[in-house]
Amino acid sequence: MQCVADIKAETGNDNIVVPDPGLFISPQEKFDNADTSGDGVLDLAEVQATVTSKVEAKFSHMDTDLSADVSLDEFTAHKKRYHSSRRAVKSCIDELSEEELF
Repeated sequence: MQCVADIKAETGNDNIVVPDPGLFISPQEKFDNADTSGDGVLDLAEVQATVTSKVEAKFSHMDTDLSADVSLDEFTAHKKRYHSSRRAVKSCIDELSEEELF
């Protein structure tokens, strides 16, 4: 997170969004969150609910004016934020990977 924040500050690119640390959870935690019945397996309804929740969150993130619809401008702005943030994260991963090699 700090690396992405540093890139955002250095470049002045307001399209870069610093990731929330809560997004980085283990596969076990992801599974446990989706397994709402607690039975140790995922059924179709649980998977659908998880996917629906993610889609609703992404839609809400795009709908910056809270109008319950996404305009082309909102969609385009979201894509710019997504791509800028992704490039920053990739740059940080590459930087950390290079450090580990040495």
